[in-house]
Order: sequence, then C-alpha cells, then structure tokens
Amino acid sequence: MAKKAGDKKEWTRAELKRIKPICEDMFVNKGYTLTQLASEWEVSEQTLVKWKKGESGEKSWDEKRSFVMLTPLKLKELLLNEALTISEGKESTFNADKLSKIIAAIDRIDKRINPRIVINVLKDFDKWMSDIDPAICVEFLKFHKLYIQEVISREQQ
Repeated sequence: MAKKAGDKKEWTRAELKRIKPICEDMFVNKGYTLTQLASEWEVSEQTLVKWKKGESGEKSWDEKRSFVMLTPLKLKELLLNEALTISEGKESTFNADKLSKIIAAIDRIDKRINPRIVINVLKDFDKWMSDIDPAICVEFLKFHKLYIQEVISREQQ
C-alpha cells in the first residue's frame, strides 16, 4: 500500500518509548512546538499531546518548560520591562521589589562555589587528562588539591 502525503510513520511501542524523552527535551529545552515535533519525528500530534500532559504524578511538559525558561536572565528582563513601564508613567504590573529580592538571592547563590561541584569537575578533568598525558596529569593534581582546599576554606568562612 502506498504511503499518502501526511501519513505518520508506524512506530512500535519500544520505538515510541525511546523517542518520547527526545521529543520532551526538544519541547522543554529547545522550544520546539508540537507541530514541529510531529513533522520531524512523524508522530501524531495526538500522541504528542498525550505525552505533553505527562503521566499521573508527573509535571507536564509545559510546567517543565516554565522552569527552564525561568532563568536569572529572564527575571532581570522582566524587571527591566517593569522599569520601562513605570518610567512611561504607567501603573506597575507586579511587585518589582519582591522580584528584585529574588534576583539578588539568585545572584548570591550563583556567586558561591560549591566544593562538591569543583571536586567532581576536577576529577572528570583528571580522568580525561590521564588518558592524554599522565605526567602532566600528576602535575595538575598538586594544584587541584590546593585549589580544592582553598575553595573549602572560603566556604567555611
């Protein structure tokens, strides 16, 4: 039987299970629409709508996308837009003071260096470097240990 234009590919359950997280990532993190996903993956929009709603107890793709989109940069953009609104003599649309406090808290968190993250990054780097040049890796280890001690001492202050 000839495939008509617009027909979707027939996926097995295993294939659908494999591509669902890919579609979710493309929707949540990369901003694809359901129409774009349906076209690119040849999956029906009905299937995508079902996936988008999420299983019972899961967050929907829309909720996940909202969290991804809520970055410090986006919050600052909202604050700047609010400043523009006020400077034009219009009524404030939200409590800019509260948003400003949230941004300040996020900035403080962003400026702190978590020692566990430093250690994990340096461990990964050391593994990678040992494959390239073990001798240089040994030299780096000395400095990595000193740096980790420095980060930990700053954290304790």
